[in-house]
Amino acid sequence: MYNWAYEIEKFSSNLNYYIYHNNQKDIPENTDIILTTYGTIRNSIDNFKDKNFYYIILDEAQYIKNNETKLYRSIKKLKSYYKLALTGTPLENSLNDLYNIFDFLMPGFFGKREEFNRKYNYANKESIKKLNEKIYPFILRRKKEEVLKELPPKTEEYIFNEMTQHQMKIYQQILQEYKQKIAMSQGTLNFSVLEGLLRLRQVVNHPKLLGINIESSKFNEFKKFITEVLEEKHKIVVFSQFVKMIKIMEEWLKTENIQYQKITGQTKKRVEFINEFNNNEKIKILLVSLKAGGTGLNITGADYVVHYDPWWNPQ
Repeated sequence: MYNWAYEIEKFSSNLNYYIYHNNQKDIPENTDIILTTYGTIRNSIDNFKDKNFYYIILDEAQYIKNNETKLYRSIKKLKSYYKLALTGTPLENSLNDLYNIFDFLMPGFFGKREEFNRKYNYANKESIKKLNEKIYPFILRRKKEEVLKELPPKTEEYIFNEMTQHQMKIYQQILQEYKQKIAMSQGTLNFSVLEGLLRLRQVVNHPKLLGINIESSKFNEFKKFITEVLEEKHKIVVFSQFVKMIKIMEEWLKTENIQYQKITGQTKKRVEFINEFNNNEKIKILLVSLKAGGTGLNITGADYVVHYDPWWNPQ
């Protein structure tokens, strides 16, 4: 919400917006734009279902992809003259996702759900071709090459390294422990598999995530990479699933006197931190937890993006 508020102030200062949350009831009469969250609209739908809006815009529209949820049913109760759905998630992920988003935009466009499912499926190239032709007039999609032609093509690099001997020993111990647990489960589905995979990822990231105070070869490689990139005057965004891993990175950055910003689930003024990173040349690093950074961030200041967590299981 606050990112949208920032953009409104930046581009349309004559529009009055109101941030609606916590099931409020009174909205100022001179309000042009109401900004709210999906969770709030779900819980406050009775305050909105009888209003006629000029425009309803869904940002991160993939949130309504599941037609079995209360959120989906609430959104469907809203009325307006025009509707717009914004999403960065490829619609090709699921035909059901596509149906639900269009069912919000233009109810009845695809007919009944059963008919849609019979008519279109990924296995039939001809039916998918017809589907693309049907939705083409209603989708505006611009690729990066069309918008920012001066940018060089994206370069991806995978950096591999071996674990230390101590790391490998702990890794093998965890691997054997969970192999035994899975074998004892006699083929029944349990959480041992997911728990084991999580712990293996953690020990590869850094044994400190498991409370084991030994070196991480991956983190050593990370520090080396960051140092080299900073020497070339670049700015970097670093993503990790684990907030504790972000804290480990923080400790190292502090010892090296490297200025940084951090976005986690505890961060309240995210837009201010992002703007500071984008515009302050002294701040070279932005640490972001994946869960907190999944939506609502316009990170334009960095030219390097590091995903710290990926791993390859040698077994």
